[in-house]
Amino acid sequence: ETIDYKLVQTITMDQKKRILRIEKYASSIISYLPQSHLQERSFLDLLLIGLPVNIPHSYQSGKKLSRRNTDTIKILHSPSDMNIKGTAEIHKIIAKIRNKGFKIELISLNNVSHEQVLEEINNCDFIVDQMYSSTPMPFLVLEGAYFGKPSILGGYFCDQISKHYDAQDIPPSLYVHPSQMESAIELWVVDEKSRLKVGDAASSFARHNWNIKKVVERYINIVEGDIPLRWYVNPNDNMYDHAGFPDSNLKILIHNMIDMYGIESLQLSDKSKLAAKFKQLGLLIFT
Repeated sequence: ETIDYKLVQTITMDQKKRILRIEKYASSIISYLPQSHLQERSFLDLLLIGLPVNIPHSYQSGKKLSRRNTDTIKILHSPSDMNIKGTAEIHKIIAKIRNKGFKIELISLNNVSHEQVLEEINNCDFIVDQMYSSTPMPFLVLEGAYFGKPSILGGYFCDQISKHYDAQDIPPSLYVHPSQMESAIELWVVDEKSRLKVGDAASSFARHNWNIKKVVERYINIVEGDIPLRWYVNPNDNMYDHAGFPDSNLKILIHNMIDMYGIESLQLSDKSKLAAKFKQLGLLIFT
């Protein structure tokens, strides 16, 4: 697929201008470190404030299917966007594991009702969410947590997250480097104890740390100006030189953007160290 680099430059520039306007007038800003490349003003950490999810009342008790009397592992994948979530790669990985002799039933949902997604969450053994996530608990993973169902997902931020967050603040999932997705999935196919442990931890986190009441209380604290210092993040601490797609594609994108429009096209003039990392990443296209 051909990339319109001029369009990428224009969108990046417009996004930077929009963010600067927001930063000028907003009383508080909530964001997330690995997504703060274009921000200049300190913000409140989304991971510490929480992301509540609306689970219908009939599921609030966290009804869970008893252990199924079968040796076939049921895996759920329900992408909002199959390209962005890496669905084709996930299907290939699971097919490869299945070819080793493991009994796996893959339920792949797309464009179905929320109710159907919840039913399949309730019936699965674990979730494989996506290949390139910057967070260990996006919405599908969070919904799974309410059912005690553990999730596997890939993302390059897995190597950095423990440097920025205390262990108790990191939502529980099996969050691995994209290159480790196959070994992670195979591990949970054979190791029920491991996946149940993560499922229980995820359920506890979702219900106690990110429940709607707790998150609303944090927003009230923000409105009233009663904000703990630990919630504040300086975007200059962002050294995340990855994206929500393979690094191999990012190297090409960054190289061509700099080659055509200069380092300024990345809109990182306020973050010289991060800009230098991206510049180096662009040069890796030749290695």
